[in-house]
Amino acid sequence: MIRFMKNILDTLKFILKHPLNKKNPLGALWRWFQWQVKSRLTKNPIAVPFFNNSQLLVNSGMTGATGNIYCGLHDFESMGFLVHLLNRDNTFVDVGANVGSYSILSASLGAQSYSFEPILKAYNSLKDNIKLNSYDSIVTPFNMAVSDNDGIVKMSCDLDTVNRVFENNNDDSLNTVEVESKTLDSLFPNLNPIAIKIDVEGFEDQVIQGGKNFFQKNSLLAAIVEINQQSTHRLMTEIGFSPFSYDPFHRKLSPIKSVVKENLNVLYLRDLSSIEQRINSSPKFKILGQVI
Repeated sequence: MIRFMKNILDTLKFILKHPLNKKNPLGALWRWFQWQVKSRLTKNPIAVPFFNNSQLLVNSGMTGATGNIYCGLHDFESMGFLVHLLNRDNTFVDVGANVGSYSILSASLGAQSYSFEPILKAYNSLKDNIKLNSYDSIVTPFNMAVSDNDGIVKMSCDLDTVNRVFENNNDDSLNTVEVESKTLDSLFPNLNPIAIKIDVEGFEDQVIQGGKNFFQKNSLLAAIVEINQQSTHRLMTEIGFSPFSYDPFHRKLSPIKSVVKENLNVLYLRDLSSIEQRINSSPKFKILGQVI
């Protein structure tokens, strides 16, 4: 019970601190309350409005997806950045797609997306979201992991958004599955992406190491990377990317002097002039009554 109450309080704190909710906190709390009631009346996924006329199929307990219900864009900074960066002439790669929030977001902007989700349950939800939005022609899903070599990896399979790879795991209490893995270089020798998102719960280094040629492509301007260890930040800077924060309301990029916080999505960018030109010429979008 104590843990349950703490989870509720943490969720409410996140909702009330979210930038898109600060002008209407009561509306945000009402969305949370409505979802708590609605999601308990059915065991089936519920189609909810998402960004730019898209929808997401959501079940109770889907942490990232429900965050979009409460807050419009769960990851405001990184999602807001993609909203202003991407257009229909671009390609986006989503590594660790889960049920597809980032993939559906990018597709709603017309970008071609390649989405990787190794856990079958989440992968099926990803496919359902692609089908729901009729994005089959622009979102290509892969039921596999991305790593530093082509082979097989062992993963947890019942931890929702925090499923992860276990390279040396002897804990029999965890439910694990073996899944196919490939490198970015072997998958995409001829692809010219503009952005990539990597959220793989501590396996980010291996994804980057398997994409030495991928990350050297001139087309690639941005990488949204979850930082679980300092080695990931070091790898990104060594291949020519610098960390930035982003204010979607004012479309302002600011350099980050040091990356120290764990479990933080960081924007790694290069060719800043091209990026600024893109975000400044992007159309305006309205989310939860606010314009970005």
